[in-house]
Amino acid sequence: MEDEVARLKKRLERERSARNQAEQLLEKISIELYNSNQALKILAENLENQVQERTKELEKALYNAETATRAKSLFLANMSHEIRTPLNAILGLSYLIRQDIYDPQQVGQLDKIISAAKYLLSIINDVLDLSKIEADRLELDLAPMLVNTSVSNIFGMLEERAKEKDLDLVSFIDPRLVNLPLLGDRLRIDQVLINFLSNAIKFSERGRISLRILVCSVEDDNFVLRFEVEDNGVGISLDNQKRIFDAFEQADIITARLHGGTGLGLTICRKIALMMDGDIGVNSTLGQGSTFWFTAKLKRSWENYLSQELAQTAQLQAESKILLVEDNKINQVVAKGLLSKWQLHVDVATDGLQAVQMVQANDEYQLILMDMQMPVMDGLEATRHIRQLDIGQTVPIIALTANAFAENRQACLAAGMNGFISKPVEPEKLHQELIRWLPLTSDFENKPPTTKEKSYQLLSIDTARGLSYFDGDWLEYEDMLATFVAEYRDEADKIAAMFVSGDYAAIELTAHSIKGIALMLGMEVLSDHAKTLELNCRNFTQSDSLSLAIDELRLELGQVLHEIAVLNDIRRGK
Repeated sequence: MEDEVARLKKRLERERSARNQAEQLLEKISIELYNSNQALKILAENLENQVQERTKELEKALYNAETATRAKSLFLANMSHEIRTPLNAILGLSYLIRQDIYDPQQVGQLDKIISAAKYLLSIINDVLDLSKIEADRLELDLAPMLVNTSVSNIFGMLEERAKEKDLDLVSFIDPRLVNLPLLGDRLRIDQVLINFLSNAIKFSERGRISLRILVCSVEDDNFVLRFEVEDNGVGISLDNQKRIFDAFEQADIITARLHGGTGLGLTICRKIALMMDGDIGVNSTLGQGSTFWFTAKLKRSWENYLSQELAQTAQLQAESKILLVEDNKINQVVAKGLLSKWQLHVDVATDGLQAVQMVQANDEYQLILMDMQMPVMDGLEATRHIRQLDIGQTVPIIALTANAFAENRQACLAAGMNGFISKPVEPEKLHQELIRWLPLTSDFENKPPTTKEKSYQLLSIDTARGLSYFDGDWLEYEDMLATFVAEYRDEADKIAAMFVSGDYAAIELTAHSIKGIALMLGMEVLSDHAKTLELNCRNFTQSDSLSLAIDELRLELGQVLHEIAVLNDIRRGK
């Protein structure tokens, strides 16, 4: 019995010992679990803090990047303005001089100056917009073109440089392409060819430079063309040929060939070729010359197309009936003035709805010039309504607008318009567009050019540019300046009141109106400030930037009004 009791005691002690060990183990596990939870909690808090800190760093980096981008865009805009201002003076003065000279050789030389300045101006407007390149937003502007006319213009710009080095510029154009209208971006194609030819002239010391335009294939209305420029220049090594079209690549021979440029010229050429469903390349041997080439797919154009030569000699049939749809009084006067010079009959609608009603009531309109931004009904909606009318299905409708971006052009064409002219309207471009769509007469009246008075370059008003839109007529220009003063003298105060009431849409509309009118009258700085204000309203983020834009517009408008008064004093004192 005692043995049994002793055995039970030992068993009980073992069980107590095991239970104590289990309790100790459980306590240890609980402590470790608590410690682990605490560690996880601390880790989570640290991680959250790190995430918050990292988020702040990323937000700061993003803000800095956006600030840098805005600063760069502002710099590019300022650079563009500084370059375009003297170019505009060159164009305006050349246009005025062109009216007063009769010697064919001088006329030809001046025409080359005008052609080169216009091309340079258009390239600057595109290339300086670096955001298009970085964001891959280069776009093609398709319109009917003749490759033989394009070659003639390019050779006209470059032949003097070639002659200075005793180089012969020669061309061969596939006979199938001569006077064949193709749908393409002439500016972009010219840009590539001028790049190729300029380099060929710069780095050739002998012989000839050949431009060849060949037809690789034709399928239905699609033409695949190959453009080649061959020279006898310094040539390019095989290693450098492999990377010459890469951005910022400048091996020694490439640096020599591009004369210390950025390395972007041929990169942009490559982008243009790829956008036209083509390719680009070079074949070269050191010391023997190079052949740069690119291909492009262009579609045959069946639009009513007139060559540049015909556009310069053709005359519009008098009393052709035009409907001008424009809400701005100054723009109405300018457009009517230009159209009346060509003896056209003009009716005016002040908004899109009135235009629709006038087309319904009159089936004799031969062309409609349509603004885009108008009260009551805009130009796009008005065009769609007109196209639904039986009498409005065939009448040509041409956009006449300060919205000059490619997306605006596409919107106009999608709405049913036939063409697109950006404001301020250049008389020759308007005339060429009218010639495409209106009846012509073969009876040409040779009138002696009117005598042009001198222009004045003021701080904020380029009168040469303004006069170019009035065919050099000072009386008309002065009338428009007076109208501008009457219409916009108190506009800054009105905009300030709109800002206080929060009517940003009204500010945007007013700024848009000032932008186009100011540019037309030669007030480019005021136009730029109005454009900035318009964009600030459209992409409104903070009131401080909008208030600053309004203040800058007010200051520049005050300067313009002062200079108009000074100009009036100068004119009266002659």
